Amino acid sequence: MDKQQFLIDLAASDRTDIGRIDFNNQSEPQRIFSTIWLLESHLSSGGFLDFFCYSDEAASFAPTALRSIGAQACADIVGRALHALSTESLPDTAAARERLVDSLDDDIRSAFDDLDAEFYEYPDSLTELLFAYVASQPAVFGEVPAT
Repeated sequence: MDKQQFLIDLAASDRTDIGRIDFNNQSEPQRIFSTIWLLESHLSSGGFLDFFCYSDEAASFAPTALRSIGAQACADIVGRALHALSTESLPDTAAARERLVDSLDDDIRSAFDDLDAEFYEYPDSLTELLFAYVASQPAVFGEVPAT
């Protein structure tokens, strides 16, 4: 079984809440799945700064979500990226987060390039860990076919 393809199909199905239910109204397992899915999607297209601008509450929840599936190294990288962006909590609105990102100087942007590169090395196998997490939650995501 192709685990990555299974997760892609799952994300597009009605068994996940991504894009259908407000993040704060999702169950904990759904928030974990949504966050990791959004994180990988945004990082592959625009890096951490893209993720922070467009992921609402998922951005702040990302280290917790990653730790929940056992991705400790990735959680550390995301935590450092969050801290580099703001020592306080992230602004509530997308427009305010975009203004914050737009205000970053070149040195901080360079630091984000380094954090992006560190994350792209995938010190944790997110596909394996997210698949195992989904498999451990059949009441939420349904049964996972045997591998």
